Amino acid sequence: MTAQLDTDTTAIAPAATEPPAAGGNPLIAGLPGFVIGSFALTLQLTGFVSASAAGVVLPITFGASAISTLIATIWAARVGENVAAVTFVTFTGFWISYTLLVLSLTHGWLNIPTDEVARAQALFLLSWLFLMGALTVGSLRLPWLFAANLFFVDLALVFNTVAALTGVQWATVLAGCSALVFTLIGTYLLIGAVMECGGAKPFPVGSPLLNP
Repeated sequence: MTAQLDTDTTAIAPAATEPPAAGGNPLIAGLPGFVIGSFALTLQLTGFVSASAAGVVLPITFGASAISTLIATIWAARVGENVAAVTFVTFTGFWISYTLLVLSLTHGWLNIPTDEVARAQALFLLSWLFLMGALTVGSLRLPWLFAANLFFVDLALVFNTVAALTGVQWATVLAGCSALVFTLIGTYLLIGAVMECGGAKPFPVGSPLLNP
């Protein structure tokens, strides 16, 4: 989710003044998957397709996003970019588990009673909110753009949880708006990373919210 990482930090971090590592930049592999999966979820949450057609995003979340971030995870681990590895493996897990959740609910694989479906969805969302929240806290000593990106991921999960438990439409719309924000941030970082590979200066990402 970033343009370049510092392996001494505890979350996503750019090395704004350092050249890419000798083994290349694994973020180039992971950012496209993050962006396209996030954009697909944005369209779904904002009502571009109906709830009954939610499965249409699965070829993207599994066939593109999960594979992209998995490749980035392996690449990052091989070149010692531990922060990138933990970040991308987290999103790999999310994309795969989201795909399995939708398929399971659609086909009744888990035999969840109808009156428990909402709470089952909330359990899924709250579990990921807990993990993403921890990652967000770890990013507070990084440039603020990365913390902001994760914050909006958290926000989307919160609004999705509210929507799952209450069924209110405004929560789903706000979840979609939050998803749009972190999609745009990811797109900004992707463009910056690609341009940096071509010799351009890194895009600005702001100062850390907490001093090292």
